[in-house]
Amino acid sequence: MLRITAFRVAARAPRTSLRSVRTFTGYNGPVAGLTPQQEEFRDAVHAFAQKEIAPRAAEIDKTNEMPEDIFPKFGEMGLLGVTVPEKWGGLGLGYLEHTIAMEEISRASASIGLSYGAHSNLMVNQLVRNGNEAQIEKYLPKLLTGEHIGSLAMSEPNAGSDVVSMKTRADPQEDGSYLLNGSKCWITNSPHASTFLIYAKSDTNVAPSKGITAFLVQRDWEGFSVGEKLDKFGMRGSPTAELFFDNVRIPAENVLRGPGTGAAVLMSGLDYERLVLSGGLGLGYLEHTIAMEEISRASASIGLSYGAHSNLMVNQLVRNGNEAQIEKYLPKLLTGEHIGSLAMSEPNAGSDVVSMKTRADPQEDGSYLLNGSKCWITNSPHASTFLIYAKSDTNVAPSKGITAFLVQRDWEGFSVGEKLDKFGMRGSPTAELFFDNVRIPAENVLRGPGTGAAVLMSGLDYERLVLSGGPLGIMQAALDMTLEYTHDRQQFGRPIAEFELMQGKIADMYTKLSASRAYVYAVARAADAGKVSREDCAGAILYASDRAVEVAMDAQQCFGGNGYINEYEVGRLLRDSRLYTVGAGTQEIRRMLIGRMFNEAFKKGLDRLPGSA
Repeated sequence: MLRITAFRVAARAPRTSLRSVRTFTGYNGPVAGLTPQQEEFRDAVHAFAQKEIAPRAAEIDKTNEMPEDIFPKFGEMGLLGVTVPEKWGGLGLGYLEHTIAMEEISRASASIGLSYGAHSNLMVNQLVRNGNEAQIEKYLPKLLTGEHIGSLAMSEPNAGSDVVSMKTRADPQEDGSYLLNGSKCWITNSPHASTFLIYAKSDTNVAPSKGITAFLVQRDWEGFSVGEKLDKFGMRGSPTAELFFDNVRIPAENVLRGPGTGAAVLMSGLDYERLVLSGGLGLGYLEHTIAMEEISRASASIGLSYGAHSNLMVNQLVRNGNEAQIEKYLPKLLTGEHIGSLAMSEPNAGSDVVSMKTRADPQEDGSYLLNGSKCWITNSPHASTFLIYAKSDTNVAPSKGITAFLVQRDWEGFSVGEKLDKFGMRGSPTAELFFDNVRIPAENVLRGPGTGAAVLMSGLDYERLVLSGGPLGIMQAALDMTLEYTHDRQQFGRPIAEFELMQGKIADMYTKLSASRAYVYAVARAADAGKVSREDCAGAILYASDRAVEVAMDAQQCFGGNGYINEYEVGRLLRDSRLYTVGAGTQEIRRMLIGRMFNEAFKKGLDRLPGSA
């Protein structure tokens, strides 16, 4: 309870008093979705790290020295036992809190963060998860206070990723002890550590993965020596060295879990290591995005048309239409009897939307005469109901002179050009629109005259968010196809999925998809909670669409020559993926928008973006 109180006190401390330099954060609370207790925890760790670590970060890197006082201070805060049960003296929190702590400490100093993670997760977490009561009682207390620093030793010069090929031996003796001989390299925290978790071969007569044992080893045991601290390119404040073992005698009670279980101990902790080291029932935008994702997984072009109808048309009508407009147009749009389409772009007015030339001139009877054209209009060959933006007043600022109109396909003077032959998204029909004195009644003005830019911009965030589901669906389809193909296709007598380079591509595809999905879903959850973040709606589709192109390219590469043949569908995914880097705003515009929002917030003296609180 003392440490929890400490967190609360630290969290109340004003951040501006902790550093002489200004800090700015891109952290968005609603998107992160933390509980109030987790936010309190995060603030406390942030305050601690900015006070105790950040001012020394440059000196830590310059001198390649880790401050001696830092681990005891971690201990005072309880940070060395975030996931340790309270009965053992820990905070009894979860891996999310542990990851948050890792993030905030690394924000202050990445090298201190690395050493913290190596101690709190690789040593402490493994001890708690795999140690017996006697081992925990003997070693855990000083590891939690920071009096002792922990270190895990697995790697060897010729046994990095291929861990089971390690050469370090722990030969069993008649009295039940083991004699440890060999060496380890690249061992984080080793120059300062007192307690080590060391993996060694204890039985060479069984399968390699069955002959490894994990041992708790003390620095002061005879025959154990630590080499000189390595001079590294980065993470210079996180001390690293080699370890050498010359007949180090390990008592039987220091075997972790049991003889021959080392590989199991190691692998059981890898997921937690990777996690910590990485950092309503009512239907809403999350469900809408999920629908977009799954439809796009089956067909990206149908997904695009679905998104254009359900979001660009239906959502805008519901959010901005009056009761009469909604009653008139919504029912058939919801049944699918009518298809909807939004028309904004023109040949010389894409990203620069306010430079549009299409005119809607007001008439004495309150109606408007629409003249001009639109291009690249999704769904237009089949649509019955259109949401069209046009200049209605040229005597005011461009952004104030645009009006949004509900227009029907069967009105006189309205015509649709031939369907365009596109590079991708070929199942999503696209064409030009032409307006020759199309008369629009006053009751078909959406929201009000001159509010078109506001209608457009208010919907852009939701458009970008929902359409982010498209790249997710493309990535999932690419992964689906790749997994099936690489396990079916054989070379050199085995499925190509078993080759390491193929495994690497599949792993990259999976992680890019998972990271994109997590970001998109988080932004959607925040939007459903009423916290719409313009920078994150742009960021979600920016990130997901870039990753979709990469994943589709990897999928095509996994198909080899077949990936270049139209008989195989994987090429379609690559062509389709490119749409999301130019549609609904280009990647360049999205990047500009995000950067501009940071600039504006910084100029106002804010410490975070307005929508991040």
